[in-house]
Amino acid sequence: MIDRQHGKLVQRLDVLPMAKMLLAAELSGMLDLTEDEFSKLVRTTENDSIFQKLVKPADTKSKPPITFERLPGTQMAKAYFEFKEEISSDAENVDVETVLSSKDEVVKLIQVLGIEKFKKYFLYNHSMLNYDEIAAELGIEVDKVKKISTVIDEISIHSEFFHPSSLPSAPEVRYNKVASIEEGVVPGQYNIGFFSTRYIRGKYKIDYAQLEAAKKIGVLTPEEAKRLKQFVRNLELINCRKDNLYRIIQRIIEVQHNFLSSRNYDELQPYTQRNLAEDLGLSTSIICRTINGRSVDTPWGDEVPLKDFFPHPRQRKQLLARQILEDSRWGITDIELTRRMFDKFGIRISRRTANLYRQTLKKEDEKRNK
Repeated sequence: MIDRQHGKLVQRLDVLPMAKMLLAAELSGMLDLTEDEFSKLVRTTENDSIFQKLVKPADTKSKPPITFERLPGTQMAKAYFEFKEEISSDAENVDVETVLSSKDEVVKLIQVLGIEKFKKYFLYNHSMLNYDEIAAELGIEVDKVKKISTVIDEISIHSEFFHPSSLPSAPEVRYNKVASIEEGVVPGQYNIGFFSTRYIRGKYKIDYAQLEAAKKIGVLTPEEAKRLKQFVRNLELINCRKDNLYRIIQRIIEVQHNFLSSRNYDELQPYTQRNLAEDLGLSTSIICRTINGRSVDTPWGDEVPLKDFFPHPRQRKQLLARQILEDSRWGITDIELTRRMFDKFGIRISRRTANLYRQTLKKEDEKRNK
């Protein structure tokens, strides 16, 4: 509010709760978008005339108010171009024919260009070069640039389709596989491989001083200047979503490193969503919304819901029971399962609980294998 006596902008304590509620509602809406919806929002945002002018100013000597900032330790998923062609019949509003018919040709073009040039001009393209500019710098035909860009864009926008989850769906949750945790060059080091360029390119770095300067010198039209405040707010919300997911997966790598290295569920640390929220300085509600319905591939290829990396004691027991059953190829009795749970992990469970675990885990596997 404005302090009429001194003409200064001051903050009234009684409006803070309302402001916080509005902020939480905006962020909740952003977090609740599916991966497809989020990718489409990002594409629309980056195609906006405001974004184009602020990322790539007409005055090439001036500093762009908006630039990209890579998320450390992230890359394109190794399985980015590996998707099952037989699932194409399930697609709706996806240009499957273009992607499938062009994939092999695009992969060959990338091999000719080299992985570094592919990353610079297509995967990241932080300079926001258009087709003609990319073609000129690479010395290739514009049609080839368009073909590569189209395939990359379709895969990123529809990552849920081209890299579908193998986890069983339920009425209350449908999983989206967002990334894979992959072994790095250094032994024991892990990177995050994203399936969408929306995450691979990183966050928006906003220079607010440059933004204000650009507005003053008339870089934007009156209509664009009117929309600027909300537009920047959308960029900040997009950044929040990207940053939250990235930080959560990074924390998984740190806390559950032994599990990722050993594939041994006994190494899965008792680390709850509340612990995660405290460590990251976020609310448990934001943590829950960010991980809900999202999964990652482990270094050994299994898909795991993000929530399973933060097990409650009861859930951890079930995961340990799964390990014993899988190691025995499901060939042991309930009594033997109770004995091995105690001998191996020091955990006591009843025969009835052992049978419940067996039935629950079998049903999960049957749904996954359908």
